Amino acid sequence: MSSNPIFIVGCDRSGTTLLRLMLIQHSQVAILRESNFLSVVRDRRDDYGRFDTAWARHAFIRDLQWSQATSKTISFDSFELEVDEALAALEAAAPCELPGAIAALYNAHAAKQGKTIWGDKTPAYILEMEWLAEAFPGARFVHIIRDARDTAHSIVKARFQANYRKAGEMWATRVAAGIAAGKKLGPERYYEMRYEGLLQSTEDELRRMSEWLGIEYESGMLEYYTTSDKNIAKEHTQLFELASKPVDASRAFAWRGSMPRLQVADVEENAGPLLAELGYEVRGAKAPWVVRASRGISRAAFSFVKTRPRMRSMLR
Repeated sequence: MSSNPIFIVGCDRSGTTLLRLMLIQHSQVAILRESNFLSVVRDRRDDYGRFDTAWARHAFIRDLQWSQATSKTISFDSFELEVDEALAALEAAAPCELPGAIAALYNAHAAKQGKTIWGDKTPAYILEMEWLAEAFPGARFVHIIRDARDTAHSIVKARFQANYRKAGEMWATRVAAGIAAGKKLGPERYYEMRYEGLLQSTEDELRRMSEWLGIEYESGMLEYYTTSDKNIAKEHTQLFELASKPVDASRAFAWRGSMPRLQVADVEENAGPLLAELGYEVRGAKAPWVVRASRGISRAAFSFVKTRPRMRSMLR
């Protein structure tokens, strides 16, 4: 099995799911749905030791099944393994440190599908790239970047953030983190892809990425939508309605024809500098002065209410 896993990262709602669906159509690539649990088990690694006891292996599986920081759609069930299969994979890998145990489960998941390369698609791991790169020295990272305005609209629609300003801030924070980590990793381990390019020149983009990954491009990668129903958790299908359809190039830069000026301004407030740095169009719009004034008053009122108890205690 491969010791060179693939991690797909990016800001949420940037096309990571689409890219995963395309990659898992490859005959040799198996990429897990969002795992989110790696930071949980990392913080508990001392409990597992070197996985050389049955208790430690059971504890590891238990944490994947029952941790409050995960759910059944993003933890152990995602491996599509029976508990006995997972325990056998861990026993075969022992004695090992935590990365070896993690790789054992991912490899077992891939082997069950007759595949040799394992991977993971968890957008939030864009903030964990340095740890993952150290834990898995052969790992490669594919960072997919989407225009902040389209990303923010999708984030707000999915209720991941309350408003467009916060969504723009989230995009800027995560994309900047990925780029910074990528510079440290270098071009051998870090690959950047634009969502818009994937939509507009799908085959060319997949060919380039496949060459970088060291795998042969397969035309079946374009037919991701034929199996999307079984490759997305049922609980999340409403978030990925377009996954069951072929690529629609018109979805690139959709914000240009539909996003109100105020929403554009709110996103660009935090994301504008990085958008410009990446070569994206920046409108430079600002919220109307009435809106800015209203928000300023609201912030001042909130700050006053928040500090009022402290002021009272000081005056006593």
